[in-house]
Amino acid sequence: MILIHTCPPRSASTWVEAVLLGLGEVIHYQVHPRGTASYRQALGSGGLRDRTIYPAVPLPFEMLELSKCALPYRILHVYRDPRDLFVSFYYAMLYSHVVDNNVAALRPILEKASLEEGQLLLLDWKHTNGKGVLDRILAIMQNHLHLTRAEQCLRFEFSEITQKPIACFRAYLDFCEIDLPDQTLKDVLEARTFSHLAGGRKPGEEDPLHHFRKGVSGEWRKKLSPAVKQAFKERFNRYLIDLGYEKDDTW
Repeated sequence: MILIHTCPPRSASTWVEAVLLGLGEVIHYQVHPRGTASYRQALGSGGLRDRTIYPAVPLPFEMLELSKCALPYRILHVYRDPRDLFVSFYYAMLYSHVVDNNVAALRPILEKASLEEGQLLLLDWKHTNGKGVLDRILAIMQNHLHLTRAEQCLRFEFSEITQKPIACFRAYLDFCEIDLPDQTLKDVLEARTFSHLAGGRKPGEEDPLHHFRKGVSGEWRKKLSPAVKQAFKERFNRYLIDLGYEKDDTW
């Protein structure tokens, strides 16, 4: 069995990866390095391997190339309110994201801008390859929207998996037909709580400089100005409707 964790950035991906690393130890699965480049390297060097976990893969479903996989697999997909994802992404680009060419180009600009100015800039930001960043990120969630158990996929919303991790990971393990005692699962999760990974802070206690900044849902209500909200609606409201967070643009 192959286990694949797909997600957009800033959707508890590092925490889920930490949990999967812990689970790998107790179910005797190898855990492959996270990310797109690592996953593609695995595809190109003999294909995905049995009894291996591939965490934090930010790719649309078709780009996983699972039609070429001769082994059984199960996908764990985590999605998040695009507005909360955007807020988290803003702070990551400003403070905590590992510096690469894109961050190096953007961070100095965000540092000089106000919160509103920086967020408006980020809404239209394009990678150095010319592709819109947020559209690419949000499309990952939309792409997984209609996947079900029939496509070997379980989807969990950010607040669901962070607030009820035992139930969600138990459901995923059962889906994978992996037998693990309840107490062992609890032990793995308790060793990887938000507070443990965030240096003792509880969910909701913010440290904007930390990768695990706050760990809660609904923060966009406090962080988006009217101007940013309107700009977000004009560009990305279709994702909110498709993902079920809003019925229209009257929020």
